[in-house]
Amino acid sequence: MANGQKKATPGQQLWLGLYRADLYRQEAEKVAVPLGTDGRSPECATTKWLDGMSRHLKENFPTGLRKLREELHLTQQQLADHAQLTVTAVAMIERGERSPNLDTAARLCWALDVAAGVTLHDLK
Repeated sequence: MANGQKKATPGQQLWLGLYRADLYRQEAEKVAVPLGTDGRSPECATTKWLDGMSRHLKENFPTGLRKLREELHLTQQQLADHAQLTVTAVAMIERGERSPNLDTAARLCWALDVAAGVTLHDLK
């Protein structure tokens, strides 16, 4: 890759999407929308775009998690064991019933990378 950067692992890519969703939400909260605007101001458009991107990335995490897990031929129980979570938590996240915090998402994504054979050397 250019500039000596390595390609992100599948788990890293999945986690970064959720991390970016949080950043988009934070940026949307910083936008000052002038009082009395009718929703068509540049500030409103920016806020709506940032909120939409955040929502899109968060909604895609469960599908991405399940897809990667299935590609690695892991059961929910195996993923839960690797990530030190309960199988119920993994199932709820995959169904979109529960949104993981960044720590939980990182544990799941790390577990996927470990299952895929990613080594610490690969992560450097």
